[in-house]
Amino acid sequence: MRRLLIPWLLLVTGCPRATPSRPIDVDPSLRFPEFFAQTAHRMAGSGVPVELDGAVLKALMVAANDLLPSRTQPGHCWERQDARLYRFIREGDIVFVRMDVDPAACDGKVLPLDSGAAYAIHVDGRILRRIFDGEPGSGLNLEPSDAGTLEDAGSLTVDVPVGSTWGAPSDTTPASWLDGGALDAGTSR
Repeated sequence: MRRLLIPWLLLVTGCPRATPSRPIDVDPSLRFPEFFAQTAHRMAGSGVPVELDGAVLKALMVAANDLLPSRTQPGHCWERQDARLYRFIREGDIVFVRMDVDPAACDGKVLPLDSGAAYAIHVDGRILRRIFDGEPGSGLNLEPSDAGTLEDAGSLTVDVPVGSTWGAPSDTTPASWLDGGALDAGTSR
């Protein structure tokens, strides 16, 4: 029995357990601001000093480490924290962070769709809400803001004679595209 105890203890102590992630206090009533409603100020080589308070820096670090943990080995360029663009808006005790892939950091490689995320982080470091691109409420207003009116726009018919076109072909269209694909330009033998 003692012979089995030592290997069993070595086996059990050799299996490290992952630290449990902090639970996210999901607050669906929390609305994200429009991150792209205003032009963001870029800091790239401007030579102007920039001041960032600790709460915002902490929020940026929490969001970056949650989306792309630094301990993982990146397989692609967009899986690195330094290959991201970060936008943030602070409203009271909440810092809203938006992260997207920086196309310039990936040397023009094909980038994934829906690779960004938006976070609402309390100044104490708690993630209040997290939304990935493609999820409802992601902060990007993809639907048109004007849905039109309920008034009748009139008749939907257009009087166009059969066989006619809407106008002359463009001068920039190659002639070979206008013949319908016939090799002999429509002459019969």
